[in-house]
Amino acid sequence: VLARLGYRTRLVTMVGSDPAGDFILRHCKETGIDAGYLKVRGDVSTSINIPLIMPDGQRVFVTNRNGSTWKFCLEDIDFRAFDGVRVLSLDSIFVNPKLDVSALKTIFTEAKKRGVLICADLIKCRFGETLKDVESALQYVDYLFSNPEEAQALTQEREIGRMAEAFLKAGVGHVIIKDGSRGAYIAAGAERYLEPAYGKANCV
Repeated sequence: VLARLGYRTRLVTMVGSDPAGDFILRHCKETGIDAGYLKVRGDVSTSINIPLIMPDGQRVFVTNRNGSTWKFCLEDIDFRAFDGVRVLSLDSIFVNPKLDVSALKTIFTEAKKRGVLICADLIKCRFGETLKDVESALQYVDYLFSNPEEAQALTQEREIGRMAEAFLKAGVGHVIIKDGSRGAYIAAGAERYLEPAYGKANCV
């Protein structure tokens, strides 16, 4: 989407040498996404995620735990990919189990050395991690995106405002909790507000 909007984009990940990996590489070429730092491994199968969309619009993903997403690690990243970059978007914390807190701190530190703005999304923690477990990495994040279920699992808070406060206390710069049809709760500095969902869109 960013590439189609005219922004220079770069994808840093790892795929297998298989039809799914070939599809991703071809898509990058066709849409102008820089895949020069995308690693291809012949001994790995490309992860395929199947999204199941609930009647209320929420999504649940079925994933392959032996695929590239589960094998992608710090050694697969060439940090020269961060040179000349304005924004690093990590999608998502916990999606790559081998990118643990120590690895995330290394990634974020390399980005900050280059003056890069860091955005990160969340998925539900996989191994019962708590906010205390990951706060040393979260303090580098300028914009954190989450949904209420993911935020609750990590913060152990039940009210959306308290979830956001817990993330701010951990050092996150701006917190955006996406709450489906109810809109998004946004917290940064002294500002707190709920942005309603746009109700007139013709969603396709």
